[in-house]
Amino acid sequence: MKKEPILSLTIPMQPIPKARPRVIGKCAYTPKRTKDAESIIATHVQARYKKEILESPIGIRVVFVHARPKNLKGDHRIPKATRPDGDNLVKTVTDAIEGIVYKNDGQICFWQMEDWYAASNEQPSISLELYTIS
Repeated sequence: MKKEPILSLTIPMQPIPKARPRVIGKCAYTPKRTKDAESIIATHVQARYKKEILESPIGIRVVFVHARPKNLKGDHRIPKATRPDGDNLVKTVTDAIEGIVYKNDGQICFWQMEDWYAASNEQPSISLELYTIS
């Protein structure tokens, strides 16, 4: 998919996975850590995306860069193949921007995700690109 993104930004934050809803009695709620992460992502996207909410098919590319553990040697990015799972990280992002860029995350029909430990000179971040698909 070689198109110009309709939205491209990097959010300076530690990636947070989508937590399972918590249930107390008959009430379910989203944990605070997840809500806070979604709020940060939504705020950054709202500041950059000023167009109408899309109802067409969407493509998404997300690059997660996690804080680098002190025990990792070298200076470059290292693939992160540990928990939290990439699909839970992506879900935090897609739920956060639903209703801002697109009507429903069911419109996403192309996904690309990368999950890394930061290079020695990098801070944690989430880079996001969204594309329309025709």
